[in-house]
Amino acid sequence: MLRFSIRNIFLYLILTINCSTIVKIPIVKSFPQGFEDSMGNGRNLGLSINKSEDFSYNSGFDWKKLIQGSVVNKFIEKRYFKIIDIGSREVRLKEIAFSQMMGVSKDFTKDLPIDILLYIEIPQDPIYECKKYTNFIVRQECQQMDNMGRCLRYVQKRYPEYTKELTYTVFVKARMIHLESGRNLEYTNTEPAILKKTSSSPNFDCPSALEALNEALNLAGEEIVEKLSPVMEEIEVSLLKDDSGIRESKFKKEIVKLISSGNKWLDTEKPNIDLAKKDWEQALQLSGGSSSSALWNLGVYFWYKGDFTKADDFFKKSIATAEDEDWLDSKKRDTLSVFEAEKSRTTSKIKSK
Repeated sequence: MLRFSIRNIFLYLILTINCSTIVKIPIVKSFPQGFEDSMGNGRNLGLSINKSEDFSYNSGFDWKKLIQGSVVNKFIEKRYFKIIDIGSREVRLKEIAFSQMMGVSKDFTKDLPIDILLYIEIPQDPIYECKKYTNFIVRQECQQMDNMGRCLRYVQKRYPEYTKELTYTVFVKARMIHLESGRNLEYTNTEPAILKKTSSSPNFDCPSALEALNEALNLAGEEIVEKLSPVMEEIEVSLLKDDSGIRESKFKKEIVKLISSGNKWLDTEKPNIDLAKKDWEQALQLSGGSSSSALWNLGVYFWYKGDFTKADDFFKKSIATAEDEDWLDSKKRDTLSVFEAEKSRTTSKIKSK
């Protein structure tokens, strides 16, 4: 019994030691067709909404806000672009969009703090229609039963089933313009949202037009983002807490404790990498800049924040300070390979027309 308890304790300690804190970092999984050639590595996205002069639909809705809210939320969910508030420069944005549509290529990046302009237009009124049709359902029913309650004879009967189908289409044209090169991607949504209701009685209302409108707006946003935004996925990057590289031996325990304290901010119900960064910076300062773990973790921090230049600097310093040749194991190498691929994407440029 005693041996068994000691063995369990030993296994627990091994698992605890090997268990590392991770940070989930979004990376690019795939690009829409033509995106890399036309949009390059731009991630600062400005959004402008315009209603066509021919747009006459009078419903009491603020279509500009509805469309913008739907599209922006979908882009935020994709986690690729940083949405920039450019509402105060709407006139200038319309001028840019018009010049691009007329084939005039200019560099407007000095005027606006964005890489890409997403110009949304509502080219025509929404269309909705309620269709009615009837189907017949065949059911088997017992015609005769015996004294034991068993069915002796079945007959088939046809019953009408009434369906009312509301089709609601919101027409949205999206043009994504790279402000430096003038290149663009374009997509027009014409996909309808379809809501159905069925009943055994012909006397019932069509599906709610408001519900159908919400579905149509949601669908339009999804279609635009699918055609114009890269798809992201998350990878798990391990944080470190070993004492490799620490020259100030008298502070070694305190340094490792600070690094571990920072890591714990990522193990909470609401992870906070900014608070973790403060502990890692303090540990690095106390180590005289020699802690490989603190340097590595700060590299992970800046990668997570999208600053590839600083992340690269910290990763290189962490490798340089590591004392053990085996410190840079296969897992760290895999992580750095993914990082290099992502860094390469952010520094790639596209050629102007």
